[in-house]
Amino acid sequence: GSLGSRSISATSSITLTLDLALQKEIEERVKRYGHRHRHLVRQAALVVLDVPTGQVLTWVGSLDYDQADAGQVDHILGQRLPGSTLKPFLYALALDQGYSIDTQLPDRPLYFKTISGHYQPSNYDHQTRGSAPLTSALAQSLNIPAVWLLNRLGIGNFLTLLRSLGLTTLDQDAGHYGLGLSLGDGDVRLIDLTNAYRTLMNRGQFSPWFVTTTSQNHSHSPPQPLITERSAQVILHILSSDLLRAPSFGHEGPLARPYPVAVKTGTSQGYTNAWTIGMTTDYAVGVWILPHRDTTASGAMIAAPLWAEVMDLLHDEHPPSPLPSNELTQHDRSLLFPLIREEYSRSTRWSEMPTWVAEAIGTDGTQFHSSTNPRPITLKGKYPDDLSAQSSSLKIISPPHQAILSRLPDTPATQAYIKAEARYDMRPQASLQQFAFQWSLNDQQLPISEGHPLTIWIKPWQTDHAQRHHLCLKVLHRITKQQRDHTCVTFHTRSP
Repeated sequence: GSLGSRSISATSSITLTLDLALQKEIEERVKRYGHRHRHLVRQAALVVLDVPTGQVLTWVGSLDYDQADAGQVDHILGQRLPGSTLKPFLYALALDQGYSIDTQLPDRPLYFKTISGHYQPSNYDHQTRGSAPLTSALAQSLNIPAVWLLNRLGIGNFLTLLRSLGLTTLDQDAGHYGLGLSLGDGDVRLIDLTNAYRTLMNRGQFSPWFVTTTSQNHSHSPPQPLITERSAQVILHILSSDLLRAPSFGHEGPLARPYPVAVKTGTSQGYTNAWTIGMTTDYAVGVWILPHRDTTASGAMIAAPLWAEVMDLLHDEHPPSPLPSNELTQHDRSLLFPLIREEYSRSTRWSEMPTWVAEAIGTDGTQFHSSTNPRPITLKGKYPDDLSAQSSSLKIISPPHQAILSRLPDTPATQAYIKAEARYDMRPQASLQQFAFQWSLNDQQLPISEGHPLTIWIKPWQTDHAQRHHLCLKVLHRITKQQRDHTCVTFHTRSP
C-alpha cells in the first residue's frame, strides 16, 4: 500500500516529494527514540523511499534541529563507514558470477597478502565454524567468508558494481579500499545506500532517488540492469529469513516483522556507526545512528529497533505484498522456503508489543538477541542442570538453554519481557487441539493463550539481582489429563 505523495512547497518553483504528515510523525518518533536511548544514541538520521519510484517520502537529517550536538547537520548526506551493509551486493555479485546458493565458503583463520602486509579478518564473535553455506554466511553477517569472496571476485569488480548502484562517494581506486571493502571500509551516504537496496526489490535494476518533482525527470531514463533478477530475489529471501540469521541475531528480535521484509544491519569498526537498511515491496527505510563514544552498540542493537518502529508505522494499515520469487529455481525454493515464514500472523499488533530489546548470550558464546558479545557469566541456582534435558519431540527453542539475558539499562526490571517459544513434533494426524499445554517458570504455572499455546511472554526480571530460572512446558492429553511430554530449559537473568 502507498501512503500517497502529499507534497509540500518549499518555494513557488520547487515542490518536494515528502509526505508531510508522515514526515512530521517520523520526526517526532526519531526525537523520542533518541531521548529514550540518550545513554546510547548521540545522533541519528532516517530516510524513507518509495521502492517502485525512488521518491523520498521522509527525510530526517538529525535527532533534533535544535540539538547542540550537530543537530543542524544533515547526516543523511554525511559520508560514513557502512559496516556490513555492503555485503548483500557482494553476494549478489557472487551469484551472478556462478556461485551457488549452497556453496560452502571457508570460515577458518585465513591470511591474505596485501600491499601493506598480511591481513587476517575475524568474525564479530571471534569464532570460526570451518565453513558456512553462502546463505548462512550472508544472513549471519560472517566476515571471513565475505573477505574470502571479495578476494576471489576482485576488489575492482565489486567497486564498479557499488559505484553503478549510486555509491559515488567511493571515489578512490581499488587499492585504497583493499579487501576491507567487503566489511564496509569506504564512506557512503545514507540516502545512496538506502536507494541501492531498492535495486534488489526492483528486479536488479537501478534507478536514482529524487526528492523534488523537478528532479523526477532524471528517473525517466531507463532503469539500469546491474544484478540479475534471480540473484536479487535470492538475496531478498536470505535477508528475510529469521531462522537463517538467528545464530547471530536471535529469534524474534526487531529484525523479525510480521510481514515479508528484507533487512540488513551494519556496524563500523570501533562502533562508530550503526546502521539498519531494510525494505518491503513498498518502502525502503534506512537508519543511521552515531553511538556515544566508548559505547559498544551495534546496528542490530540501536538502529534496528527504530527501523522496526518506522516499518510497522508504514504498514499499519496496508500490509506489503510477498517478496518476489518468480525467478527462483526449484533448487532455490527447496533451500530457502523452509527457512522463511510464508504466513505472517497479524493476531497480535506489533505496536502493542513491549518496546525493549534484550541481549542473551549462551555459555557457549551463541548469541540470542543482539550483536553485542559480553562475556558469559556463571550463576548459581537451585535447579540442577540434569533437569534441563530437552525432549526429542518437544523443544523450547527460545530462550536457549543456559542463555544469559540482560535487559537494556533504561527498562525497569518489572517491565522487561522475553518471548518464550516451543516446537512440538506431533504424530501424523494429531493436532494441537488434542492437547493441553502447561508452562511454568520456577515452579509457578503461567497463563497461556489457547490460540497460541506454544508461545508465551514472561517477565523474569522481577528484581535487579542476577537470577537463575527454570522454564518448563508440559503436554497433557486434553481429555484424560495424562502427561504426554515434558521439557525444561535453564536460563539466567542479570542487570545491565
